[in-house]
Amino acid sequence: THPDAAAGAAATQEDVLILPQPLCVAASADGRQPRYEQVRQLRLAVTADQAAHLREEGVGQVVRVTGTLAHAPIGPDAPPLRLSVLGVDSD
Repeated sequence: THPDAAAGAAATQEDVLILPQPLCVAASADGRQPRYEQVRQLRLAVTADQAAHLREEGVGQVVRVTGTLAHAPIGPDAPPLRLSVLGVDSD
């Protein structure tokens, strides 16, 4: 494989995911991550390959995304939670 291809797969981009229904996120067991009430938006971190897969699915398609949710504030207007995507699966 070409080195740039591997770099493209590892590079991430973030988009804001607007949830159809608000959800609550529990605090971490060690107390280091706070609880969140009525979460309506998440930052969705995807690799270039994952983003391409999502685009291929098209608008209106049902997809399942698995990942790691973390508290990651970056500014006053950005959602404080980031879902770093590990996998994308379509129905």
